[in-house]
Amino acid sequence: MTYFRRKWQVLMWKNLIVRKRHWFLTLFELVIPVLLFWLVAWMRQNDVIGKKANVVPEHNYSAYSEATIIDYSFIHHDVVNLAYAPDTSFTRRIIEEFNKTLTNVLLNTSKLDSFDAFDSELKLEQFFHVKYENRSINTNHIGYGIVFEDIKDDATIPNDFKYKIRSTIPKWDTKMIFPQFLPAGPTDEGDLYIYQGFLAIQMAIDNAYIQVASGGASVNDYTLAVQKFPFPAYKVDIFNELFKSLMPLFTSLSFITISISVLKKVVEEKASGVKEMMKMMGLQTWMVWAGWALNGLMVYTITCAVITTLLCYGYDSDKGPVIANVHFTIVFTLFILFCLAAIFFCFAISSFFMSPTIGMSVGMIVWVFSYSVLQASIGDTTLPLALHLLFSLVPMYNMCTGYNVIAAFESRGVAVNWLNLFSDAMGGTGTSLGSVMLMFFVQMAVYMIITWYVTSIHPGPYGRAEPWWFPCKFCMSSEEKKEIILGSDDDEDERYEAPPKDMKVGLKIQDLRKVFNGNMVAVDKVNLDIYEGQITALLGHNGAGKTTTMSILTGMYSPTAGSVYARDYNIFQQMDRFRNSLGLCPQQDMLFPYLTALEHLIFFGMLKGMTMGLARSEGLKLLQMLNVSDKKNVLAEKLSGGM
Repeated sequence: MTYFRRKWQVLMWKNLIVRKRHWFLTLFELVIPVLLFWLVAWMRQNDVIGKKANVVPEHNYSAYSEATIIDYSFIHHDVVNLAYAPDTSFTRRIIEEFNKTLTNVLLNTSKLDSFDAFDSELKLEQFFHVKYENRSINTNHIGYGIVFEDIKDDATIPNDFKYKIRSTIPKWDTKMIFPQFLPAGPTDEGDLYIYQGFLAIQMAIDNAYIQVASGGASVNDYTLAVQKFPFPAYKVDIFNELFKSLMPLFTSLSFITISISVLKKVVEEKASGVKEMMKMMGLQTWMVWAGWALNGLMVYTITCAVITTLLCYGYDSDKGPVIANVHFTIVFTLFILFCLAAIFFCFAISSFFMSPTIGMSVGMIVWVFSYSVLQASIGDTTLPLALHLLFSLVPMYNMCTGYNVIAAFESRGVAVNWLNLFSDAMGGTGTSLGSVMLMFFVQMAVYMIITWYVTSIHPGPYGRAEPWWFPCKFCMSSEEKKEIILGSDDDEDERYEAPPKDMKVGLKIQDLRKVFNGNMVAVDKVNLDIYEGQITALLGHNGAGKTTTMSILTGMYSPTAGSVYARDYNIFQQMDRFRNSLGLCPQQDMLFPYLTALEHLIFFGMLKGMTMGLARSEGLKLLQMLNVSDKKNVLAEKLSGGM
């Protein structure tokens, strides 16, 4: 446990040095988001949009009588087309009574263009499709199709009377219970049911069924009216609309630096080979990625805390903060999850690139694209579910959804805490702050899988590449694995010299082969036993494959074929285990450009189990022994090649 903790300690120590050496970028990451979100808070407090929030008193609505509903029907339309299906004895009786209530009124106003009967709903659809195919011409035309369900061919009156009213109006979104973004006050959506004739048709059909079912008996001892529920006093704050526009823009600008501070540095370590060097020194792969995630959080936790304070605590008690109804811990958590998802997003992008500059550029382009293009898709109910789910995997898109949820709660004055975190805020779609947070976790899981898979099959110039199907190896039983491993032994020939009986094999190389670029053979069927307690040297001319063999053994290169065993396991299948007891002085320079000579010795010494104090003292001794003590504080990138 102490060794494990020391690895984390040295990673955090390295990250702090990175931040210190790149202090301007760190300052930029801290200051720019704070300034932008301070501007949002300042705009909230100073009414820069020119309209102050005002309180609208309680409002009670008048009732619409049956006659008023009919009079107000279709007032914005000049031509009305009606149709019904199916055409049976019972439905014709319903339509006869329907005509007494509504159709004759439409005929008197000369608005009714046609009233047709069809045998099926499909034929009814085809009729309206042809008639309203060119909607730009029929802007003042409206059509309704009445579809009776579960109707028999005879004149039997059903006890369970079901029907559908289908309209040619495209804007009615019946997929949601409420409008997606509810305003602070009442909506006017309900009035359209009156002005466009929907309620009149529904009322006329219901009256017709009552007359038919009652056999024409007098049932006039009732009064039908429609009235909206009264609405309590509420506050109209135009800033909420500005909030939905400003917050995504400022968030995109504030956190675009993640591509610079994380993505670029990750690709640099992969391209230089220092990432593989750390792994060879005993650092597990997941710890390398976790170290970079913590490197980002070191700064962004402070940034998110300041942003949350600016948004949730206003300095003018009369005007209130930008976010007044959502608990500050929820806002802070939302920002932290967004930053983590953005960091993992950069990890996934970095796995596809070898050039730090290209990787950073692509990351920034994708980041800007995710704001400018995908934001327009938020709230689009015509968007296919598959596309919506795909877009939701982009951190910026998901954060914009979160802002819209917050704006919906703010406009309605609904308080949100951890107990009602999953309260639906957007018209019955199930979208809540809780679902947004869960989506961030899904994003991180997806990006982790992408990063793990791509870096495994395409590790870059250094590292052992897995075959594209390597996840399937986890489905194989241990017996199957053993059979595959042990099936590669070579038969002994006359040139083989048996080793002494008392020597124990520490490393066994079998049929090792490495081919570069498809045709250049660097290592060809090497079979070698390396014994414990012995010093083994590889001799050969330039290009004989000595360095390539050592690079394969340390996991820097992946073999084309062959196996290597350390005691009882294949090192290519348990490379992390093998590297715990591995030391290497590589031929290439695999160094951190932002660490000094002494800091390199401290870093790798701690990875091998030393305390920081011991690693420092041993590092100083080593530098003095090599007569380069004067270079201890010189950055690696400024040292000559011979050092």
